[in-house]
Amino acid sequence: MDALVPPVKKIDFDTQLKPIFQARCQPCHFQGGKVYDKMPFDKPETITRLGTKLFTRIKDERERAVIREFLNQQ
Repeated sequence: MDALVPPVKKIDFDTQLKPIFQARCQPCHFQGGKVYDKMPFDKPETITRLGTKLFTRIKDERERAVIREFLNQQ
């Protein structure tokens, strides 16, 4: 490993990703929402399974970059 390349900080689902989905996808994809049982966005495995399909709703490029980084770390 190259000593000059800093290690990439792992994306934390609860503090970095979940707030994006809470802001964009509430109330439907969180507890009590109409599609929560099928697609709970408070679970990392749902986000991993859906991948970039989430970008149909998430348009902000900075938010997409965080999601991409999370997906790349899985």
